[in-house]
Amino acid sequence: MGRVVSLHASVKIAAARRGGTLGPRPPGPLQPPPGGAKRLLRRPYLRTRAIAGRLLLAFFISLFADPALAQSQLAETQPSFFTHANFHVVVDTVLLNVAVHSSGEVAASELRPSDFEVYEDGIPRPITYFSPTNSPLSIVLLVDCSKSMSVGALDEAKKAGLRFVRDSHPDTQFSIVTFSDSVARILDFTNDRSAIEGALNKLKAEGGTRLYDGIREAVEHWDGAQNRARVVILLTDGRDEISETGLAEIENLLTMSEVTLFPCGVYSPAYRRLFMNDQKYYIKPEVEKNLNPVWVLRHLADLCGTQALFTEPDRPLERALGEIISELQHRYLLGFEPDMSLAKARYRSIEVKLKNDTTARIQARRGYVR
Repeated sequence: MGRVVSLHASVKIAAARRGGTLGPRPPGPLQPPPGGAKRLLRRPYLRTRAIAGRLLLAFFISLFADPALAQSQLAETQPSFFTHANFHVVVDTVLLNVAVHSSGEVAASELRPSDFEVYEDGIPRPITYFSPTNSPLSIVLLVDCSKSMSVGALDEAKKAGLRFVRDSHPDTQFSIVTFSDSVARILDFTNDRSAIEGALNKLKAEGGTRLYDGIREAVEHWDGAQNRARVVILLTDGRDEISETGLAEIENLLTMSEVTLFPCGVYSPAYRRLFMNDQKYYIKPEVEKNLNPVWVLRHLADLCGTQALFTEPDRPLERALGEIISELQHRYLLGFEPDMSLAKARYRSIEVKLKNDTTARIQARRGYVR
């Protein structure tokens, strides 16, 4: 009897990619205006009912999936997929982007699946997927193009971004999303370096800061991404001003996704004096609009198992991004099957360890919602 196919809480039910085997993308609000970049129109974001509807539809699709096909896919170590009509359903695998800072005899870049232990709510789980270090990635460069970036900060971001692209794995894909008064995906996923560099060089600073809306766009949409490891590099100099999305929504989104966010703050000396402290709010009253943006970036990085980086006189943005490249080259992608007997729609803690190096420092997300 074939094994029952199980579904992850973040099941993606998306329209077929343009030009793919499932047919063209239907017309909708994400179509670019004539002659312009893909300016994303205001649209209602996912809410609980929408997610529930997706899960229900995915469940009925799975009922009609070919059991033999499901069985053969689950036999592979790579996360499995099956396709039905215009929908894409992900078979249950939780992916972890893991950084290892090892002090043991085995170099952090030479580890094998048998060197790792993964615990879900304190219970060991078998590792079903493993990708070694220095593998190609799918990366979104999320760039703040608000007016405050015009005083040298955007030029610094362009220069650092170009260096980052050139130093990355040759098969790594990049997409570019910008935010100011609106959010725009100005480049779809590609590994064409000339196209990426051309898009970066065209960036201009204008308008306000729609930071949270930009993060949502970067984290939610991965059409065309061919690599399983998905990373967002955020370059910003300020705080959110006019987003329709709130911080709590971003926290939930990151907890339910497999995307790894690396925030980089490009702050002026005046902003550094105002924000570089451990305070959650930089002024009174303690309301969301007064959240300290440095605290926000550190908090979001912590959710993803990374570290927020900030420019300093002796650490320009180019050097900060170089540190991220070095870390990405020493990160592993691990996958495990969650315990399907546990209640759904709740937070589950995750812990990753090295079997033979108790002193190793491991960076990975500490939990997820299923």
